[in-house]
Amino acid sequence: MDKKYTVLIVDDAEHNIELMSEVLKDNYNIMTAHTGTEALEMMHGANPPDVVLLDMLMPKPDGYDVLQTMNGDEKLRMMPVVVVTSDSDPSARQRSYDLGAVDFVSRGEELGTIRSRVKSVLRMCELEKMRRENERLQREITSEKRLSALMDNLPGGVAIIETNGKTAECSYYNSKLLRLFKMNSDRFSMQFIMPTRPKWLNTFIEKAKTSDSFTFTFSIGDQNSSADRQWIRVTAGSMPSSERMRETPIFDVGCGDIKEIYCVFLDINAEKRQELRAEQNDKQLRENQTRLETVIDKAPGGLSFSQRGSDGRFHTEFVNRGLADMLGYVSCEECMANISKNPSLGVSTEDINAIRAKIAALPETGGEFKYVLKCISHKREELWLSMRCQITCGGDGKKNLYAFTTDITKEKSFEDELRAAAYFDPLTGLFNRHAFMRNARRVIDDNPLTQFSLMLLNIGSFKVVNDLLGRDVGDKVLITIADAVREVFAGRGVFARLFADNFMVLTPYSERGVHPQTILDAVQKAVSESGLLTHDIQYYIGVYVINDRSISVENMADRASIACRTITGSYHEHIAYYDEKMRLNMLEEQQICDESRCALENGEFCVYYQPVYGIKAKRYTSAEALVRWNHPIKGMISPGKFVSVFEKNGFIAELDLYVLEQVCKFMKRRRDEGKSDFPISVNISRRSL
Repeated sequence: MDKKYTVLIVDDAEHNIELMSEVLKDNYNIMTAHTGTEALEMMHGANPPDVVLLDMLMPKPDGYDVLQTMNGDEKLRMMPVVVVTSDSDPSARQRSYDLGAVDFVSRGEELGTIRSRVKSVLRMCELEKMRRENERLQREITSEKRLSALMDNLPGGVAIIETNGKTAECSYYNSKLLRLFKMNSDRFSMQFIMPTRPKWLNTFIEKAKTSDSFTFTFSIGDQNSSADRQWIRVTAGSMPSSERMRETPIFDVGCGDIKEIYCVFLDINAEKRQELRAEQNDKQLRENQTRLETVIDKAPGGLSFSQRGSDGRFHTEFVNRGLADMLGYVSCEECMANISKNPSLGVSTEDINAIRAKIAALPETGGEFKYVLKCISHKREELWLSMRCQITCGGDGKKNLYAFTTDITKEKSFEDELRAAAYFDPLTGLFNRHAFMRNARRVIDDNPLTQFSLMLLNIGSFKVVNDLLGRDVGDKVLITIADAVREVFAGRGVFARLFADNFMVLTPYSERGVHPQTILDAVQKAVSESGLLTHDIQYYIGVYVINDRSISVENMADRASIACRTITGSYHEHIAYYDEKMRLNMLEEQQICDESRCALENGEFCVYYQPVYGIKAKRYTSAEALVRWNHPIKGMISPGKFVSVFEKNGFIAELDLYVLEQVCKFMKRRRDEGKSDFPISVNISRRSL
């Protein structure tokens, strides 16, 4: 981004503001507000923020009130808001979206996620601004009347297209063009502003870069149905700048040289059908060979003509300048000479045989085929080429081969990069979550007689490593662990880095597999020998022995995760096997979390006072406040079941405050009744301190 955007962080907790500011300060200007009122004032200020990170759980006005106010304010309505909150209410996400939030981030997610979300939201807003600007320009552009009467009576569709070499706009088109494309006006115009342009328009822009006049053929519609496939030839020529009638360009200043190109689009379906008639095509090609060679030699891409000889092989008789340049030759003559000596120069035997097989599979009258191959150029560079070949049968009975070759080396490299990004973790090189789920499912299904186990490896308190030693060291630790996992499971399982510090492995649950302790030992040894850490860290493995193969791999992974969570934080247990009791405990904990807030509001938490007897004083000297949950259905619930759950999700702080408040009210009642003060001790969770 050229502009440094401003982010407003709204949170009543100072430490949350500090954490998010630390993550975002390098890339954004930071504004902070501790209350909803202060935040709204900043949004109305002289320098309003570009995006707002809003906590929902604040004193009134809380985050929901702020969203409600912004939604009713014409100035603030379009300001993007990303909700960052620890609100555990399941409806919080939907409620935030209903009030206008564009994204929702739970407090438990990685802080790095917030930076990515902010960047994504700002990009989305910029794209929306661009879309609106394009729509405004499109509405303002009116079809000019010049040549309209003539163009409407020309055969085929007529259009005026302006291009700067990167984008294109259509300033005029006649009704015949819409009928040819089988589109209405809106759909045709959308082709020029869609993020992914149609292939023909990309070809048009590329050709316009290098030539003032050109012709090419393309097809639209269903490519697999000859009945629904429409073939079109466009003949285009640009007008010299001195003769252009447009006074104001449709592109912004600075976009580069603009060409105004007049185009005629012709329906060539009948011509395409004629191409299948080999003898007629061959005669037509020969009659125009001299004229076509001049045009073809200047055309972009590689073109060649070969004829089958008496030995049954095709001999190249013509190559254009484009093909010679593509293959690294100084001249067409040098290219022809080298190809004549060795037709398969730089091409693998496998590709040569595949091309011959495609030619042999065509009917005697000829046909068309496509092929992508890798070759070595005359300059010893690796190339990926896409070939489109047409075989025709001449009047003399000889077969002719016309080939159009395109250099797709860059596209192939980009495709490989996309494939790697889709299936592999960029840091460790292991499978990512998506690839693991697919491959694990395949392995399980392909081996119905083998029992497998799914293991989740988690690093305890890995965030501390990043905080103390830096993210670079943390990344090196993850790479070291990945290498250890790769070495242990080579050929004996499917393994991946799911996310953050979580690794997952599928391995046979037998002697052919790997025991969890072996993984722990290998990982601990590798990290220790690397010398990256100054302190010991704990590793935990949750194991799910796959007894039900019908469930999804996602569900299997969840069960391994449940087992891992039961021992996370322990210094003595590092391996846990999933059983049904774990799932029931997890469901019970979830139910406790879901009902906790309503229970607090309904007064279901009761405070009891356990007296303390002083031996020396021989009387009761104080009391200890104890909290119990009097559930309307389950009855009395022991603190042993809910306190640890509340400490995990942070609700314990609210419960502690509630108990303190009840104790204070109790002592106030004693004073009002004229009774003496009675010391009462209250247990406070360390999470509240």
